[in-house]
Amino acid sequence: MKTLDTLQSTSKKVLFLDIETTGLNPGEHGIWQVGSCLSVQSDRLELLHLEERLFHPWQKEKVRRYVEGLLESVDLLVAHNVKFEQKFLRACGIESFPDTYCTMLSTTELCKIDRYVWDSWKGDYVRVGYKWPKLTEAIDILVGEKYGELLNVLGNGKYHDALWDVLQVVRVYAVLKGLEVRYDGLKVRKVHRLRKWLYRRRYDVFYEPYDNWFDRRVNNIKLTLFYKWQDLKWRIRQILGIEPDS
Repeated sequence: MKTLDTLQSTSKKVLFLDIETTGLNPGEHGIWQVGSCLSVQSDRLELLHLEERLFHPWQKEKVRRYVEGLLESVDLLVAHNVKFEQKFLRACGIESFPDTYCTMLSTTELCKIDRYVWDSWKGDYVRVGYKWPKLTEAIDILVGEKYGELLNVLGNGKYHDALWDVLQVVRVYAVLKGLEVRYDGLKVRKVHRLRKWLYRRRYDVFYEPYDNWFDRRVNNIKLTLFYKWQDLKWRIRQILGIEPDS
């Protein structure tokens, strides 16, 4: 198999990125999950490293250091709605980005999903072109089962999980560019599922609460223990004089 140094000499280094946030306003909300896939593109797409990291929303300096490390020496940044990612990353202090490619904008004319707005004069909705497709819509309309085997590296997953979404972005990009995807040398670094479960239920804006009373009760107990543990770690850091973001 070709090494990264060999591949870089004849191709470009591409970073696929997806973030999950606690809301839509970078002035009020923060990033809690980052999913990334480092790859090299030539006449095919060679996936090298797939990783996710969890953060508390106030850890903007920690997010900045981590993402700047990912962007170092990258030729192209690919995301679905890349301006959304950049907006939150700029709020963390990141100002310099490589060239970008947005799979959302690139699939708008291909998905052809009608966009309607309310016309108060006509008293009805009128069509005003095509709307920006969600990642799920781009997958359903353009990708289908293509490169579906790529998802096997994660097993089960769902949308609005940064690690799952970033692999879906890889699939959309590969279809748009007509590239073969190679991932036999892919290294995967995942967060323990219990830790992600706790973060998701604390920060994820897409989290759907339980309807069952017992499940809600168990969930509240787990969250209470989680909060107490976080508070204890914070106090230990204060005693030791360690910065909260370190």
